[in-house]
Amino acid sequence: MKNISKDFQSNSKSCARNYANLLLKFRPRSIKELGDRLKRQGFSISIIAEVIEDYKKKGFLDDVKFAKLWAQERTFLKPAGRLLIKKELQRKGLAEEHIDIAINSVESKSQEYETAKELAFKRLTHLGKLSKLKTKKRLYDYLARRGFDYELIREVIGEVINNENR
Repeated sequence: MKNISKDFQSNSKSCARNYANLLLKFRPRSIKELGDRLKRQGFSISIIAEVIEDYKKKGFLDDVKFAKLWAQERTFLKPAGRLLIKKELQRKGLAEEHIDIAINSVESKSQEYETAKELAFKRLTHLGKLSKLKTKKRLYDYLARRGFDYELIREVIGEVINNENR
């Protein structure tokens, strides 16, 4: 990726802070994400460590808060299951315990079931007149891509197909 600006190419702590501020202005980031972006911009490891430590002390970087916020947004703005949210947070470099805290704070199993059911009913309206088998397959694939586990998908599809009036 091309460097954003010549302003950030100096290897000073103030330049690293300015770049970190720019990144955090757009959205919260995990500690790993911010470190990776600063490294990609060419800042030294020691400067990156100092900036990250300063931002952690000031409360600008907190992986637990970030994980909770991410899980909350993924649950309500663009609904996804626990598996997808967990995978996204792992890619962002968060520890397993932070991920578990975030996921458990946002959605219970019953809420996840209701979310999957709502998505399945909505998707069903777009599928048109397909055979029962093809409808089940498409619903399964859709919910699996959204990060719901097999058992939950099986239950949801059973309920959705049984309640379908065709």
